[in-house]
Amino acid sequence: MAQTWREHPETLNILIERSQNDRHEFVRNCAIDELLYFLKNLPELFDIFNTIVAQDTFKRRAGWGKNPRQAALKALLTCYPTHPKTIELLRDKATNDPDEQLREWAQEQLKMQNGKLKEEEA
Repeated sequence: MAQTWREHPETLNILIERSQNDRHEFVRNCAIDELLYFLKNLPELFDIFNTIVAQDTFKRRAGWGKNPRQAALKALLTCYPTHPKTIELLRDKATNDPDEQLREWAQEQLKMQNGKLKEEEA
């Protein structure tokens, strides 16, 4: 949708609504990916991704599924890697997220962020 109708006035609204409210995590993830890759320069996306990380209700079943909180956090790290709220959310998810796979991924991302900071200080 974002590829074909990127300039259509309703595309952004539909993607935002689906990223936050679709009952299927697959659709929420696709919408987040489209927002990230095709519309990432919009300043209002920070708040949308932030809300998804903080409020999405994903629960992993039998070890499968793609977590929309992780997709939104990845988008924040891609577009806003040094924003204080991004780092705060990353730390919170590394210790407090109910999804073990997201916690592990966030811990790895924190290690990478710390490594980058040490390289910049040297």
